[in-house]
Amino acid sequence: MRRALPICLLLLLCSPAACGRNGKRHTDWVEIRTPHFRILTDGSVERGSAVGAQLECSNEILSAKFVTDGNQPAPPLYVVAFRNASEMRQVAPLGEGEAVRLGGLFLDTGSGRFIGIDLSTQNLNHIVAHEYSHSLVSSAGGQRLPLWLQEGLAEVFAASVTGESEIFESGPPAKKIPAMQLLGFREDSHEYKEQAFHGAFYSQASLTAEYLWMDQEHKKRLLTYLELTRGGKPIEVAVQQAFQKSGAELNRAVAEFASQRRRARPAAKGSCTKVAGEIVPVSDLDAQARVAEFESQTAEHLDDAIHKLESILSENPKNEIALRGLAYGLWRRGDLKQASESFARAADANPTDANLLYLSAALDTDGAHDQPAKRQRMQTALLKAISLNPDFADAHHWLSLTYAWDGDYLAASDEGKRAVELDPENEQFKFNLAAFYAHSQRWSEARGLCEGLAAASNKDVVSQAEALLKQIEHAQLEREANDSSPTQGVQ
Repeated sequence: MRRALPICLLLLLCSPAACGRNGKRHTDWVEIRTPHFRILTDGSVERGSAVGAQLECSNEILSAKFVTDGNQPAPPLYVVAFRNASEMRQVAPLGEGEAVRLGGLFLDTGSGRFIGIDLSTQNLNHIVAHEYSHSLVSSAGGQRLPLWLQEGLAEVFAASVTGESEIFESGPPAKKIPAMQLLGFREDSHEYKEQAFHGAFYSQASLTAEYLWMDQEHKKRLLTYLELTRGGKPIEVAVQQAFQKSGAELNRAVAEFASQRRRARPAAKGSCTKVAGEIVPVSDLDAQARVAEFESQTAEHLDDAIHKLESILSENPKNEIALRGLAYGLWRRGDLKQASESFARAADANPTDANLLYLSAALDTDGAHDQPAKRQRMQTALLKAISLNPDFADAHHWLSLTYAWDGDYLAASDEGKRAVELDPENEQFKFNLAAFYAHSQRWSEARGLCEGLAAASNKDVVSQAEALLKQIEHAQLEREANDSSPTQGVQ
C-alpha cells in the first residue's frame, strides 16, 4: 500500500506572484522530490507521487537491464506533471494548428531534457515509463535515432517495466504500415500527427524495434543500416544492404516474429525498491518559469514562451529559471546578440551550470581577437565550465581558440588536443589542432593531422587541410631562415 506523503499547504493571496499573467488564480504548485527526480506538479499529491514512484522504478529496472554502455540521461531532466489535458496543451506540439492530445511528452533540444505528463490520463504508469525510456534511448553514439526506433524502443522498454503494453493488449492494429513507410516517418510527417494513426504506428514501431534491437545479430545489421542512412543512402537501398532483405521481406519477417511471440510482454522481473518522497511548495512564479521554459523547447510555442519569460523577469529580474529559459529561447530563435547577454546574466545567477558558462563565452566572441579583456572574460568562464565538467569537449575547444588569439599556441595545442581526445570525430577540432601545431612548428604532428583529414566528410575542412599542408611544406623548406610560419587562421 502506498503511504501518503506529508505536504505543507500555503494559503496565498492573489498577488502577482500567486496569480497568472492575466490575474487568474492558479492552483498551488509543489515539487515532489525523490532520490533521482524532481517532479513539478499542479495536480494532486497522490497522482504526482505516483509519477515519482514510477520514474524511480523505471530508472532502477532500465538502468540495470538495458543501459549497458553508460548511456544515462544527462542532467538536467525536468519533469512537469500537469493536472489535466488542458494544462498539458501548453507544451504539446501542434497538428493542423491545434495541440495534439498526448498523455506524455519527452523533449530533448540540448538545453535540457523535459518530460511532461497529463495526470488525468489512463494507464499513467505505462506512459511515465515510456517517456522516461526516451531519456535513455533518444540518442545513441552521439547520433539521434530515427523516429520509429525512438518510439519503438521506448514502448518496448516501458513494457518491460510495467509488464504490460496498452497497444499490444488491445489486439492487432487496424492498419498495417509498410516497413518502408514506417522507417521514413519523421516528427513532422502528416501521418504521424494524425491521432487515428498513432495506434498503428506505435504497434508497428514497437514490433520492428524489438525484432531488430533485442537480437544481437539483428542489432549489428540495424547499426549498419543507421550508418548507411546517415551517410545519405536511400532507405530502400540501406535496408537491402544492411538486412539483405527487401521491404516486403522485412515486413514478413516482423510479422512472423509477432506471430511467434503472440504479442505478449513478460512482466518485469523482481520488484522495485520503495522510495520516500518529499513535498516542497513552489512559488507560482518559479512554476510558470519552468513551464514557459518547457514551452520554449518547441518552435510552435517559442515566441509565446519568450514573452512569458520576459514578463516573469519584469517581476523578478533575478529569477534563475526564467533567466536560463530566456537565454536558451533567444538562442534557439536565432537572436544571438540578445542570447549572449542573457547567457551572461543566467551564468551569474546559476554559477554551477557548466553549459551556461560555456555559452556565455562561446556567443560573446565579437571582437575577441583584438580585445584582451574580452578574451580574459571568456577564459574565466570556460575554465570554470571545465572545472565543473572536465570532459566538456566544446569548452576545451573554445578555450584553445582564446589561447590562440593570445598567441599562446602551446596552451592552445594542449586544450585543442584535449578537445580532440574527447570528441575524436570532430573534424574541425582536428584541423584547428593541426593549425596550432603548425604555428608551434610541430610540423610532423600538424602534417599527420592534415593528411588524416584528406578523407574528411566536411569538404571545407578538406580544403583547409590541403592549404595548411602546402604552407607547412613551404615553411619547412625555409625553416633555417626562420622568417616564415604558417598563417592559416583557425575557426
